[in-house]
Amino acid sequence: MSVRAPAAWDDWYQRALDPEARILIVQRENIGDLVLSTPFFRALKTALPNATIDVLANSYNAPVLDGNSAINTCYAYTKLKHRKPGQSRLGIVFDTWRLRSTLRANHYDLAIVMGARLSAHALALARAARARHIAAFVGQGASSDGVDLPVAMTGLPEHPPRLHRFLLEKLLPEAARAGLPPSLPACEVTVDAALRQDIAKGENLGPGDMLFAFHISARKLDQRWGTEQFAELMHRAHKRHGARLLLLWAPGAAGNPTHPGDDQKAEELLALTSDLPVIARPTESLAGLIGLLSFASLVVCSDGGAMHIAAALKKPLVCMFGNSDPEVWQAWATRQVILRDPSHKVAALAVDTVEEALNRLLKNPA
Repeated sequence: MSVRAPAAWDDWYQRALDPEARILIVQRENIGDLVLSTPFFRALKTALPNATIDVLANSYNAPVLDGNSAINTCYAYTKLKHRKPGQSRLGIVFDTWRLRSTLRANHYDLAIVMGARLSAHALALARAARARHIAAFVGQGASSDGVDLPVAMTGLPEHPPRLHRFLLEKLLPEAARAGLPPSLPACEVTVDAALRQDIAKGENLGPGDMLFAFHISARKLDQRWGTEQFAELMHRAHKRHGARLLLLWAPGAAGNPTHPGDDQKAEELLALTSDLPVIARPTESLAGLIGLLSFASLVVCSDGGAMHIAAALKKPLVCMFGNSDPEVWQAWATRQVILRDPSHKVAALAVDTVEEALNRLLKNPA
């Protein structure tokens, strides 16, 4: 681990208070990681209101930041694994090179690499921007070439917003640190008003309607709940509460190596719930997912990006965890019931258990 250089910290603290300070935040991980970073963006903007705060994300997660007033510009590059049909590898490489040139021309005072574990790819992007300083969490024995503002990881809480609160304490000069809240604010996403209006009109949804959302997709096998389990829960929820039901899933074939989807699972589930008032929508875009979830009275899902988006929308959550640790990845600042079977397999959760969690949320709305 690099030895902390006091001169580098002193230089940054002086520049942080400059009205023309420029900051680049690199967050290239998954959708949930970016959603969980939005409290950091808001707190940083509050502490340094005159600073320019830009974010470098990827094309897959960047729509999370559409309309976010805490940042000035969101730049996005395309990972090769996210290449769309007709998009060439050479074209992606050229676009990334051009983006790096743009970032260098912005002359950032600080680049912040987000993440509890320093990613070599994220660090390479930060270094390519040629910021005056680079800050990142650095674990013992990890390579930190180019990180002149290292923040040691030893003994820190791992849940991202708590980790980011600690990072802010290190990055902010004393004058700006004084107003830092004890806990970071809630996550943020912005609902596209026109899209929401279209959804409301197309599905005949009103602001007072009771709508239970069920997101059935999960990237990891141990995070997936069964089709028959979802069907039984949906029947019980409708019978007891009279709610309409919103079925959401990642589109595509399960065998797609880049973006595995749940079209077949959704089709099977719809056949099992043909007697229920179900709105069935594949999540073709993040904006669409945000718009649909904005109507939900509560959300049932496994740990993943949809869970964090629902939390950012302040939706009550029944969160099913498998082999991911809820202490690290639970939703932030929303009412939730976390369920995890001792086997660490979501499929092992009984319908009775999930139904009881759903009813508990409805019974205690405050």
